[in-house]
Amino acid sequence: RGSGQIIYFHDLAVPIDAAMSLKDKSAVTMQTCKAQGTSAPISSSKEEVQKAFPIKREEVLRWNGWGYRDSGFVLNDNGNIEFSGKGRYSLSGTELHKFKPFLEERFGFDTNLKTFSQPPPDLTALPRVITNHSYVEAVRPFCVKISDDGMDRIVHSHGHTCHELFALRTGKYGRLPDYVIWPGSHRDVEKIVLAAKERNVCVIPFGGGTNVSGALECPTEERRTIVSLDMTEMDKILWIDDDNLTVHVEAGIVGQDLERQVSLLE
Repeated sequence: RGSGQIIYFHDLAVPIDAAMSLKDKSAVTMQTCKAQGTSAPISSSKEEVQKAFPIKREEVLRWNGWGYRDSGFVLNDNGNIEFSGKGRYSLSGTELHKFKPFLEERFGFDTNLKTFSQPPPDLTALPRVITNHSYVEAVRPFCVKISDDGMDRIVHSHGHTCHELFALRTGKYGRLPDYVIWPGSHRDVEKIVLAAKERNVCVIPFGGGTNVSGALECPTEERRTIVSLDMTEMDKILWIDDDNLTVHVEAGIVGQDLERQVSLLE
C-alpha cells in the first residue's frame, strides 16, 4: 500500500497459484495437480452452485456489522430473546427462554439501554471520488465490474474490527476507496495491478470482507486514487487432491460456496 509496488493478496479466503489462470469463466475445468501420487482432477459447473452472496453483498449482508441482514438476536413480544433468520440456521426462530436472564445476571444486561445504529448515509454527501480516468479505461476490459457507487465504496472501506463497525454504526466515514473492481481471472488481476503500478494507483485487495487486522482501512492521508479489488468473482475449484485431502481454488471463494461446490463432486 502507498508505494506503487503493490502486494495484493492479503485478506483473501485462500491463496492463488500464480502459475495457473483460467480463461473461460463460464465453466470450471480442473487443472492437473503437480504433486506426486495425487488423484485425477474433477470438473464442476459454476452455474450449478448458488453463491453465498451477490456482487452487491449489502443486499443480503449487513453493511455495518457481522452476518446476514435477516439474522440476529431480537427481543420478541414475549420479552424473550430469539434468533431470527427465516430458517437460515437451525437456531432461527428459536425462543431462548434462559438467555436473557443469563445475560442480566452475568453481564448486567438491560434492555432499556439502547443505542440505535445510524441508517445508510446520504450517498451524495460522501467524500468525493479521486478520479483517474486513464486507469479506469485501461482496466475496464479486464474486470467483471467496476464501480464508484457510494454504497459499494462504503462496504469496501472497512473490515470487521470493533472500532470499524462502531464508526459505521455511529455514522462516521473515513477515507473511502474511489473505485471497486471485480476481476474475473488471474490474468485480469495481473492487468489491473500492472495498470495501477504504471498510473500510481493504490490497490487494496478485498476477499470475504471480515478482516480484523485493519488491512482494509484506507489511509486517511492518501491522496492518490485507491482501488478496492474484490476477488469474489474468482471462485472456482481448480483441482482436488483426494489422496492428500487438499483443494486448489481461486482466491475469492468463500467457505459456504466451497462446501457447496465440493458437495456436488461427491
